[in-house]
Amino acid sequence: MQEYLGIHGNELNYANTGYNIASIIFGLPCAYLMSKYNTRWFIITIEILWTVITFCFVAIKTPKQMIALRTILGIVECGHFSAFVFLIGTYYTKLECARRMVVFELFTILGGMFASYIQAGASTSLNGREGFQGWQWTFLIDGIVSIFIIICQFVFLPDILSRTKPNRFLSEHDLQWLQTRKPPLKTEPEPESRLAILKEQLGWLKQWRVWAFWGFGISQDIISLSDQSTQFWIKGWNKIKPGSYTTAQYNNLTSPLAAVTFLCAVLFGWTSDTLFKGKRWPGIAISGIWSFIIMIVLATIPVYGSKPIRFFLYYNTGVAQAAAGLYWCYSQELFAHNLRQAAFVAGGINVWAYVANSIVNNIWFKTSKQPFVQTGHFISAFFAVVYTAIALCLGLTQKRYLEHFKIEDVSFLNNKTDNASSENFPLEKKNNEILEHTLIKDKTKI
Repeated sequence: MQEYLGIHGNELNYANTGYNIASIIFGLPCAYLMSKYNTRWFIITIEILWTVITFCFVAIKTPKQMIALRTILGIVECGHFSAFVFLIGTYYTKLECARRMVVFELFTILGGMFASYIQAGASTSLNGREGFQGWQWTFLIDGIVSIFIIICQFVFLPDILSRTKPNRFLSEHDLQWLQTRKPPLKTEPEPESRLAILKEQLGWLKQWRVWAFWGFGISQDIISLSDQSTQFWIKGWNKIKPGSYTTAQYNNLTSPLAAVTFLCAVLFGWTSDTLFKGKRWPGIAISGIWSFIIMIVLATIPVYGSKPIRFFLYYNTGVAQAAAGLYWCYSQELFAHNLRQAAFVAGGINVWAYVANSIVNNIWFKTSKQPFVQTGHFISAFFAVVYTAIALCLGLTQKRYLEHFKIEDVSFLNNKTDNASSENFPLEKKNNEILEHTLIKDKTKI
């Protein structure tokens, strides 16, 4: 693709910057839309537009067209991941959510891994077929697969739990049971005017925990920038020793990075729900500490020294990303008392990640400098420390913060939800119990 379009210098970075800027501008408006209106249709609309843009990539001829399409894609795609996070967070309990969130994130990681195999196969088997280059066949395959995904979403994808109506998959009893699995919380009333909505959102901006979660997005994105060097480093060997790697080998050798991230994400998700009993911050902190070590070593050893050591280091640059499912899950649990705020925080995570990417990527991870970006790796190491510090701060203050929103009715703890019959949990009974309960903890400043 680079050769066909004549991409030079930092034009690839400009395309990514256009994507990021568009996502920054439209990220928070999308967060409002996903919570205000039907989340299911919000996601499906994004999928349809994404598929159309994917097919359009097949026809591009110049770097400017690539930059323009990437920018449009940023507008369309910015709310997609956070909308799914928002949706998933409404259905699962504290001992279930991390695994489900990680499974969702894993498929985004696997997508990158299998894309490498598709690119390798297209470049060797389909290049020149029907007048299309191998990279064009990759976009065609992506678009065709997306059509089948959209059809499945039309059939199976629900709205958030509080808005889902009985259907062929979930009966009224099922929905009532799902809603009673979570402990009752003291919820925030919904604002009645646009001015009240604005005041509510401005109030959220004064809360340090909101910025802490956005800090997760910033830190993880900057740490993950170091993984870009993998592809440039492998290609660089062909300059040192021509013929070191073929295009197919280049694509295949970058895929273990996704595989390592995949395995780490599984480990973090399952241990968070089981070993750590629903705590999210330990896994995030561990990933931050490990990433710090990896980045420091990457920045200090020779770039073209030992191949095995360098491969090991590059393949571990995605460990912080592997823990991302934990902080996405954490954001929905910590703000479960206000779904509007949960959506706002989720939308903002990506917005601030894009802000960080646009700045750091274009200064310290320039395409023209790769893979010699030692300063960039040191910056990644610094944000690995920030990543860890945020996790510790949230973890140490979590219990006191959540006490403010708890209703002192702990009877739900005695319900064995795995074996309970949905007939024992009518929604009306739950609402009456909450309304009749008068012992609510006094509001305290946190």
